[in-house]
Amino acid sequence: MVLQIYSATEFRRVVIDGSREQLVVVDFYADWCGPCRMVAPFIDSLATKFHQVLFVKVNVDEVQDVAQLCRVHAMPTFQLFLNGNKVDEIVGADVAALERSVAAQAQPVAFAGPGHTLGTRATSEDTKAATTTNSTPSGTPIARPNAVADGLQTTTGSAGSAGARASQGEGQLPVSASETMPTFVSEKILEELQAMGFPRTRALNACIATDNESLEKAMEWIFAHDEDPNIDKLDPALDVRVTGAEDLLSKSKEEKQLMLKRLQEEARKRREAEEKKLAIEQEKNRIRSGKEIAEAKRKAEEERRKRDIRERLREQREQQMERERLRRLLEDDRQRRLELQRGPTPVRLVEQPPDPNTNQPKAVEKSELETRPTRLQLRLPDGTNVEADFTNETRLRDVANYVLNNYPSLGERISLMRTYPRRKFLEHELDQMTLQDAELYPRGALFVLRP
Repeated sequence: MVLQIYSATEFRRVVIDGSREQLVVVDFYADWCGPCRMVAPFIDSLATKFHQVLFVKVNVDEVQDVAQLCRVHAMPTFQLFLNGNKVDEIVGADVAALERSVAAQAQPVAFAGPGHTLGTRATSEDTKAATTTNSTPSGTPIARPNAVADGLQTTTGSAGSAGARASQGEGQLPVSASETMPTFVSEKILEELQAMGFPRTRALNACIATDNESLEKAMEWIFAHDEDPNIDKLDPALDVRVTGAEDLLSKSKEEKQLMLKRLQEEARKRREAEEKKLAIEQEKNRIRSGKEIAEAKRKAEEERRKRDIRERLREQREQQMERERLRRLLEDDRQRRLELQRGPTPVRLVEQPPDPNTNQPKAVEKSELETRPTRLQLRLPDGTNVEADFTNETRLRDVANYVLNNYPSLGERISLMRTYPRRKFLEHELDQMTLQDAELYPRGALFVLRP
């Protein structure tokens, strides 16, 4: 079974404190990480295979403080903890290396000494020797190593606390190390930091984070975490104790001030370098964004020009088509006017073959003498004047049919009237009278009237 970690406190209790009892393997993963999902079934199989090993998972997005403290920079990352310390780390989905490391670290530790045979009694000398070997003087604190180099602290206990764990009755849970063992802080480093003007809580955090390594390390940590909102907050779960009370470092006040100024200047230069780097990066991003915006504007302008060109071409085609249509209409109208001016085809008499049995003269000569061309000017109801050529034998009904055929908008019936002398022809007169009978030969004018 794989246990899920949800907080830094739970990580300290389960992993740091729990690693004193057994090997603990921590799987740092992320939901969006493909290799993490790929190796997840393998981790479950390892937890089943190595039942004496505790396997835990930490989601780096949900428990970011633990991931930062453990300095996890890639996923998946596997860290092995034993006796409160990190003993191995595998970065990447190398499941074979992880299994080899777990198998190596999970091997049982051989006991030192000859031991005892079952059924024999331990002598007082053996008991005394074991006590001397496994304990320390109760008055001297043991300097404990950091569990994780990035700030998760654990402490080893004194002989008294060890004895308390040994004296617990069977069936009782062991007391947590974070509840019984204090965190020791070097008094001389703490005093030096306070003498330089740093708050006591900030100085304590610096000593704990640097494991009392040196005054310069503590000051560098303070300057590096100067903007951390929790720099002046101490973890209430820690039992902090100041120990090693020696005299202050043999440095004069001027030397301390010079050291402080030097460290402050170095921290200021580091901040300025970071700010300059950030400003350069921001300027690069601004220039890159400006280029992208300019490119987008250029593309938009190019697209607009292409759209305008397409629109102008379309308008030109439509105008050309409209001009062509008007030209055809004008041509049709001109042809119609020419046809109206030419008038109907003159009626010609068909020449009859002579009858050999008779001695009558040829009728063709008489017809040619009686048929003459006649030009009429027709005035339509809308005031339009139209001239047409007929013959003197053309009947008024043929003239009326000519007008109706060429001007269908006049309707199905019209009337004709002579201009001078004014006379309106009746219906039966249209069928009976010719243009010569109506005194319209060789030229004449008629009004076209609607009934």
